Amino acid sequence: VAAGVLAAIAGGFGAAGAAAVGVGLAALVALAAAFDPFAAAHASGHLFIGAAVLPLAVAAALRGVPGRRFVVLIVLAGYVIKGGGVFHPRYFYPDVRNFGRYVLALGEADGSLAERGRAAQVRTNTAYPRFVGGKPYAFPYSPVFFLPFTALGPERTRVEDALKHAALAAAALEVVAVFVLARAVGGAGSGIVAALLAAFLPPLFNRLLFAMFATIAGHLLDIAAITAAARAARDRTRRAWWTTFAFTLAALLTYVSSLFNLTAFCAAYAALERRCARPLLAIAAGAATLTVVSLYLPFVLDFVREIGPAAVGGGGSGAPASGGAALARIPLFYGIAYPLLTAAGVVLIARRAPPAGRNAVLAYAAAFAVLVALRAFGAGLFKDLKEIEFAGPLVALATGAVIEEIAVRVRSGRWAAAMVTAGLIAFGLSRWWEYLTAHTPLVGLG
Repeated sequence: VAAGVLAAIAGGFGAAGAAAVGVGLAALVALAAAFDPFAAAHASGHLFIGAAVLPLAVAAALRGVPGRRFVVLIVLAGYVIKGGGVFHPRYFYPDVRNFGRYVLALGEADGSLAERGRAAQVRTNTAYPRFVGGKPYAFPYSPVFFLPFTALGPERTRVEDALKHAALAAAALEVVAVFVLARAVGGAGSGIVAALLAAFLPPLFNRLLFAMFATIAGHLLDIAAITAAARAARDRTRRAWWTTFAFTLAALLTYVSSLFNLTAFCAAYAALERRCARPLLAIAAGAATLTVVSLYLPFVLDFVREIGPAAVGGGGSGAPASGGAALARIPLFYGIAYPLLTAAGVVLIARRAPPAGRNAVLAYAAAFAVLVALRAFGAGLFKDLKEIEFAGPLVALATGAVIEEIAVRVRSGRWAAAMVTAGLIAFGLSRWWEYLTAHTPLVGLG
């Protein structure tokens, strides 16, 4: 509660506003304690430092940016609600323990980083074995995200808690990244709404409770790279392009799917922003080359020599999905309202946004379409691409643009926009409850 009051003051709220935030947080903690006192005590002990530090850091980073105080509170609320699930004392998902084992195996392995990563995969059955043509392979899996945690020593529980904290912080910072991109594309109003929706999107809860920790870090860097590319296309300065390259390389090194996400985005953005095609393609090619050479070269050689021909010959790593099955995953995660509002928002942005921002959003949508097509028609080789989660920021900013349009276009628009926003948040919280109760039997519904 004290952390929330400090965050509100740092964000720019006055005494009355900060007190209201404190009362709201106190009520939330009291409700959690009344419902499940052990869970409330356990989670609070893990979350109070992050609840103080993260909002203060966001307030400092967004100093002078309109809407900062609301974003600070959104980050705090999302952090506490997500963290209450991840640090519930009865929360369990097997990948949490497996990642703890992977970090320990990575720390004990010898050789280059790529060799250590493959050894840890084989030891912990992480993306291994994947059978193609009857032969087992260790599919690409980046050890970079997990490497810093090897310094924590052999105590697996400490490693697992640290992984949770890192993923929870990355999920909170992704909300800020969505706000920055949405402001650049649609204005301050849609930026705030996009940040609010991003904090409660079902895939954000899903990724945390299903222990997709590296996925969260990779997608945070994805959206940072996309935002940097939009700014670079607008400003066209050398510094902006180097910033885009740095974020792109960091994303590709951190998470293997980013190799597909950002390569598809850069190619689509280059096609739309012809004046910037050369630096965009150079960034994609350079970052991809460095990543493949440093982490995935042995697998690429195996793919060219064995996996590719086996997949073409009908020996893929799984039954290929149909286009309909791949598309059906969208309402599975987002329901019906979000996809419809997102489609309308993309059209609205295409008609009204400044050219660099408009083309960035269209390239983002095109990259998502490419990932869906790879899942549908990739002979099962691309079934691990997290295209639904990658699209989360796009869903939030496009939906935010529509809600802002509702607020200013029609009579009583603000009330209508507030009701739509509340409905979407309620939908997200219902999915959070669904995911949470599946992994916390103490709640009583799992």
